[in-house]
Amino acid sequence: MTRHRYDSATPEAPSIASLPVTAQLLLACAHARLGERESARVRELAAGQIDWDCLLELAGQHAVVALLYQSLRAAAADVAPATVIEQLRAAFHASTQHSLMQTGELLRLAHTLAEAQIPMIALKGPTLATMAYGSLALRSSVDLDILVRKADLERAMALLRSQGYQQLEQLGEAQVDAYIEAQHHFSFVRESLLVELHYELGERYFEVQIDTDQLWEHAAPVALAGHTVSALSYTDQLTTLCIHGLRHCWERLAWVCDIAELLRQERELDWPALLAEQQARGTERLLLLGVYLAHRLLAAPLPAVNRCFGSRSCQQVKSGAG
Repeated sequence: MTRHRYDSATPEAPSIASLPVTAQLLLACAHARLGERESARVRELAAGQIDWDCLLELAGQHAVVALLYQSLRAAAADVAPATVIEQLRAAFHASTQHSLMQTGELLRLAHTLAEAQIPMIALKGPTLATMAYGSLALRSSVDLDILVRKADLERAMALLRSQGYQQLEQLGEAQVDAYIEAQHHFSFVRESLLVELHYELGERYFEVQIDTDQLWEHAAPVALAGHTVSALSYTDQLTTLCIHGLRHCWERLAWVCDIAELLRQERELDWPALLAEQQARGTERLLLLGVYLAHRLLAAPLPAVNRCFGSRSCQQVKSGAG
């Protein structure tokens, strides 16, 4: 692996204050909860020269409409234009209804799979919304992501078809095995519901691979609408989100928000052990980059990991992020 020389003279990344005020407001609102200081900042920015149409467009692109609505309503409802608040309110309620529908379907599928003795892990979606945000309404998702073991894949696919789902991939019999080796999930749709049935996490051509066996070993139950669903452990949730963000070039602010809100849960983590484990897998810098972006953009706390930001690899991440 090529080692890149770290130049200690590399300047820090530009500050948030150098961004357009509309972008600053979006970042200030991208929090599940606002403290007194954060609320004052939102109100101050909202009273400035905001391009409200641009703000709404950015919030949609970055999948943070719910966070924007909640923050503006709480801190600047009398400052932001009433038409903007109303547009956000309508979008928020539509998103919440969809999240509740997805949650109900996830619980139903979990029960159906359990009856068929097919173990599953719920990925992201409602379980992540509960773990990180404490609310199904604050995190939207397009689809339901479910992980099954590859040995159970064929039965799980047949079960989804029996539930009225249609497979989106149109493959001939000779193509299926090649597709399974090259890809990591199949997509199924039923009316407005989209389910991605995973057997791996990530394409094979991506350099960093996630050990799904370890995910199964660490899986933990999460309370969801009065039921429990198997989900990724806190540390696996954090690391897979960082890898997912990198795979997609961190093109959505929502993915940084997920990491920031997980970090705000203030879980007791053995950060040195976690970083040593990630270093052995070659994913240490990916984890640190995600944590650093959450801290830099959204002021997420760095708990014990803060000590590591004096290390060589952390400094390289900071300079690379700039």
